[in-house]
Amino acid sequence: MRYRIPMWIDLQRSDSSFAETSPFQLRNEAIISATPEQVFDAITMTMEEWFADIRGVEWTSPPPHAAGATRIVRLKALSVKERFVNWEPGKRFTYAMDAISVPIVKQLMGDVHLSPSGQETRVEWVLHYRPSLLMRAVHPIARAIFGKMFRDSLTNLQRWITSKK
Repeated sequence: MRYRIPMWIDLQRSDSSFAETSPFQLRNEAIISATPEQVFDAITMTMEEWFADIRGVEWTSPPPHAAGATRIVRLKALSVKERFVNWEPGKRFTYAMDAISVPIVKQLMGDVHLSPSGQETRVEWVLHYRPSLLMRAVHPIARAIFGKMFRDSLTNLQRWITSKK
């Protein structure tokens, strides 16, 4: 199937401070049987292999990737342009969505914290967002759908990491 180039809708620019002011958060947590460095690499570099809704990831900035790096993520229902705000391998990364192909949010930032927990890693993945007017009408339903998508993906991440050992 050929990929169609989306029409982009610019979002309000986010930095780390949006985590303190966002009106809505979607929080998911998991314990993954891997080191924080392995989990960091899996989430930032191989999402299309274990995140079921992702159809492709295209880096739009050259390696090495760090804060300021950009990429396009194609999901089943939409595409997003991401910019990494924080990049601390094995500890934390934060990405802001700068544009989206379907106007469901006005602003969105993902903040992922990794902390060692014995031989495992505790993953805290929080989406901070401001829904669009279109999304407000179906917000409870959409929130449940996106929450399940991220919960399922963290379960898939554990399976994927286990299969690579």
